[in-house]
Amino acid sequence: MEKISQEQKEQALIDYEMRLNKRISVGKTIIIAIAILEILSSIFSAIANANIFTLIISVIISVALLSGKTWARYLFAAGMVINVIFISYVLIENNAAPSFNALPSVTVIILLINLVYAISCTVLLFTSKSVSEYMYSKVN
Repeated sequence: MEKISQEQKEQALIDYEMRLNKRISVGKTIIIAIAILEILSSIFSAIANANIFTLIISVIISVALLSGKTWARYLFAAGMVINVIFISYVLIENNAAPSFNALPSVTVIILLINLVYAISCTVLLFTSKSVSEYMYSKVN
């Protein structure tokens, strides 16, 4: 059995720390992108619907997400799951509706983009090791 030298141990530790820092950086990028997109979406929604309350809640949750709060991660992901269910329902109902009651094509395209975004956010927030590492690094 070959013994590992102190130099090899130190190099292995350095390599591990480099991989960890890269995962944390990727996780940070993902969280920042999600938070920015959520805030921009809420700003657009607040302007279109004159609903400032939604904007305030989105900003609070996004800031909490950026600061590594675990509750914000799960609350945000749960909101995205509800969004997926709601959009799916609207699209299914639209498909079943008579042609004179159907949603305009632009609306359907926007809903599909929002659906893909919501599914992506949910998957990333629940399964990404990079996001987990970033959240852990912010807490500790």
